Amino acid sequence: MQCPAQGVYRPRNPRATELFALVEDNFDELERVWDERYERRHGFWRPIIRHVVEQYVECGDLRCGFARLWCAPCRKSLLLPYSCKRRCFCPSCHQKRALLFAEHVEQEVLGQVPIRQYVVTIPKMLRLCFKYDRSLLGELSRCFYESIKELFLDAVRQAGSLPTTSPALPALISSIQTYGDDPTGFHPHLHCIMADGLVLPDGSFSPIPRPDPLQIMLLFRHKLLKTLLAKDKISQKLVDILLSWRHPGFSVFQGDSVSPDDHEARERLARYSSPSHCSGSIAL
Repeated sequence: MQCPAQGVYRPRNPRATELFALVEDNFDELERVWDERYERRHGFWRPIIRHVVEQYVECGDLRCGFARLWCAPCRKSLLLPYSCKRRCFCPSCHQKRALLFAEHVEQEVLGQVPIRQYVVTIPKMLRLCFKYDRSLLGELSRCFYESIKELFLDAVRQAGSLPTTSPALPALISSIQTYGDDPTGFHPHLHCIMADGLVLPDGSFSPIPRPDPLQIMLLFRHKLLKTLLAKDKISQKLVDILLSWRHPGFSVFQGDSVSPDDHEARERLARYSSPSHCSGSIAL
């Protein structure tokens, strides 16, 4: 029996890329001089860095393990080398993970409800707090979610569509990104996908009018500054300076509403919001 003709499998050769040559020739030296030359500007050397790089070097190398794929009807086989599955650092694996993440979110996580994209940024003066204490990154998502929850509940209760004690909640996927246009700068911010309403305990959905991004930003700023102040990461003087600025330094970008039937746009948003670079994804 002969199987129908299929495309030809051409395995990639990561060792032939410029990135591989750069890593192989310079990584050990970078690690050796990091504390002296780069720690002050870019933060301490984290052990996970070497682990990621070592996995990348072995990615796609048959000598580091492989799976044998066998077709019984036509009796053909090929060897498929294991991949490192690291996001961001390995271009091949990151792209695959982003596509799989987007497909999973669109098909299995997002319900049949309208959604919006939000991008949340903070002032440069606060970024050092998160650069030298990565455990604080989760506070970005928590403060934004609490802000959204408070404003959404107020909106529906003022409209009289929910009782005062209703346990309805907003639905959010929040991805923490730590770099922007300049990959050498530490720029913690959020990429979020938010349902345009509240989810009730019985699974039903209560839509709300378009929220005001300015009000979201002001409440988020209040909650984040309060949190950092309580943790002694900033001083009251710095809080006063930030609050005195004409331009607040904080921003909340709000995208257009995307309908449940626009699968292409929903998957595109999910792909854009896929976790990257020491980030996490939080579904609430």
